[in-house]
Amino acid sequence: MKVSTIVHDKKRIDPTDEERSWIVNLLNDENLAQAAQFSERLITIYPRSFILFYSLGMSCTLLGEHEKALKYLKHAVTLNPKVADVWRYLGDCCMKLELLDDAKNAYIEALNINPDYSEARRGLAQSMIDPRHFLQSVEKV
Repeated sequence: MKVSTIVHDKKRIDPTDEERSWIVNLLNDENLAQAAQFSERLITIYPRSFILFYSLGMSCTLLGEHEKALKYLKHAVTLNPKVADVWRYLGDCCMKLELLDDAKNAYIEALNINPDYSEARRGLAQSMIDPRHFLQSVEKV
């Protein structure tokens, strides 16, 4: 399927069911790069789609493209700040990039939405341990 072959409703915020199923099929077949490429093209058509920015952020994370993932996940939380999972994944991405304060803040946001979110609680604890301080304290022992 090519993006150009689909007729788009300019009032739509999210991709069509057909477009979404195509992305899901690519992800299920572990074609992460293709899913990300297709999603990036769809973002030009649906620039207000939370689900596209969220899924693209996740795809980039799985591909190890953390800088790109950070950009997409940050935009996803501006589009819908009430989804704890996005905040948690944003925190995870910040941890990979060693942005500890940003990671801590993202985990706190996730926990404000869902106080029982164990992965966010674990991420928050890890973000509060600056690896440089941890390594220095281990070297002294």
